[in-house]
Amino acid sequence: MSVLGIDLGTTYSCVASCDSKGHVEMLTFEREKSPTIPSVVAFQDDGTPFVGQKAKNGLMINAEKAIDTVKREMNSEYCTKDIKINGIFRKVSPIEPSSCILRHLFYNANKTIREIFNDKEASKAVVTIPAAFNDNQREKTKLAAELAGIEVLGLLQEPTAAAIAYNIKPEETILVFDLGGGTLDVSIVKYEKDKSNSYSVLGTPAGDVHLGGKDWDEALVLHVLRKANIDPETIDKHGRYWALLMHEAENRKIELTDNLETKFSITLPDVNKIISVRRSEFETITASLVRRAVEIVDKAISNANNAIIDRFVLVGGSSRMPMIIKTLEKEFLSKISNNRLLKDWISLEDPDYAIAKGAAKYAGLLIKKSKNDINVNDKTTRSYGFKAMRQAKEIVLNIIYADDDCVVDNRSFSLTTRRDNQEKLDIIIVENDSNKDEIDYDCYNPLVKKSLRLPPNTPKGTDVDFIVSRDKDGIVHVEAGCGKNILSFQAKEIAEEIIIQQTKETINKMINKEK
Repeated sequence: MSVLGIDLGTTYSCVASCDSKGHVEMLTFEREKSPTIPSVVAFQDDGTPFVGQKAKNGLMINAEKAIDTVKREMNSEYCTKDIKINGIFRKVSPIEPSSCILRHLFYNANKTIREIFNDKEASKAVVTIPAAFNDNQREKTKLAAELAGIEVLGLLQEPTAAAIAYNIKPEETILVFDLGGGTLDVSIVKYEKDKSNSYSVLGTPAGDVHLGGKDWDEALVLHVLRKANIDPETIDKHGRYWALLMHEAENRKIELTDNLETKFSITLPDVNKIISVRRSEFETITASLVRRAVEIVDKAISNANNAIIDRFVLVGGSSRMPMIIKTLEKEFLSKISNNRLLKDWISLEDPDYAIAKGAAKYAGLLIKKSKNDINVNDKTTRSYGFKAMRQAKEIVLNIIYADDDCVVDNRSFSLTTRRDNQEKLDIIIVENDSNKDEIDYDCYNPLVKKSLRLPPNTPKGTDVDFIVSRDKDGIVHVEAGCGKNILSFQAKEIAEEIIIQQTKETINKMINKEK
């Protein structure tokens, strides 16, 4: 039986399978004619969703019934855009369209496995996430997959998945530069074969969940509108004309990868113009985006204690842009590569599919569970601590650090009651980006607030014991106890029941359509 690796992308998504022999295959769907599908969901009048290229076409025809780039909003309870269903606009949680995309990939992957490969359907998958995702975003992604009917073997950070796919050499250290449609992740990964046969992330990854190809597209749109003397503020960014402009920008960006000039077609009510854009113009107007990318690479290298890097591996479709390769060469080649040739220093192979392939390979390893198999020692970009008081000052004492491996031992600590007959103890867990032992509380928002009910007649100074752990998916769990009173919970309440129920109803409509 096969298992799946799913790359749930901001702009495009894809899925690969790994069979019982460890053979990895990208899956192409009959309708899309390509392994990648647009990460777009559109809704029929009755609320039945459809996904992929058909939905993207719908976005450019009837934008009020379609939604895209929801991965960027995974940290929010609801998307900024409401969707029109049955003539009424309603709020949409990012969980719902994400689950629709995952269901589409899951169903069509199994259809291919069953009809083309003549194999049993897969029920399990590894789903990839940006390294920069926080606890909330990780939990919502996992929930979206589970609501889509997928048994989630694990969440795997996208740069680590790419490293697994590239089959790096024993003791080789690579920097994975993953510039997708909506996010940038940079991780430094070493294959420690002699030590533990592990893919180990060195230091804390660096990333930005709001820096990706879409930002280059938008910069190009704004540039051509200025050249055409059109005020961008007159165009609804949730409407069909903005969707048409962004689609045109994506195509022209791709064309400028291989050509020095392109023609941008502006289609608006009462406006049809063709604007010429040179590659040099495009590179000038997006120079600030490139600088942000360089800063993230610098941060990842610094976090890894300036580890000696053997080569850069570029993944994500946007990493093909000449300005990216040229800038990485200028900023980093002379520093860390011993003046090797560019072709030996930068790998740009299979950038669209490497993440899905690595996830599928990892899923196959998890199923086999052989003691000789490769291990993965991932790291997140977040630390976790609890609120405490010190000399009347509110502080956070970190107990799980960003540069700890994701799979960590339970961390224990105790707090004491401050008065006799105290009825409860408030538990405030804080997510932060610091590796310091102690930080100011007012710098960060709490991840969760809970209260533990204490036994009657509890005296002042009674210990309340805590265990905080982070699982292999980077999700935090907390257990607190005083006497027989025990409280266990995941650090974050993922979603309200109404959101879960709405997503279930939407997925059921997809399932009914599949029959």
